[in-house]
Amino acid sequence: MQQQWSDHELVEHWPLNDEEQALLFDLTGENQLGLAVYLKFFQNEGRFPYNHAEITQMAIDYLAASLQLSSSLFSHYIPLSRRGKSQRSDQP
Repeated sequence: MQQQWSDHELVEHWPLNDEEQALLFDLTGENQLGLAVYLKFFQNEGRFPYNHAEITQMAIDYLAASLQLSSSLFSHYIPLSRRGKSQRSDQP
């Protein structure tokens, strides 16, 4: 995955549309941010990340800001938890 993104590239490749924001509506904190990050990573890379280290901090910060959350919440997201597995299987 690309590690450095310009502001223009973040706005082009990482924004959440209305439909994606609706998926996050009932979630809070790390689950909201985690699902957003994994969803956008999947859209950009065509697969889910193998681990959190694959995801650039710039993208996490961008999505956290757009959701008005702290980017530090992402470190608490566990994608292999029952909730994480369920979220990944619900993706369009």
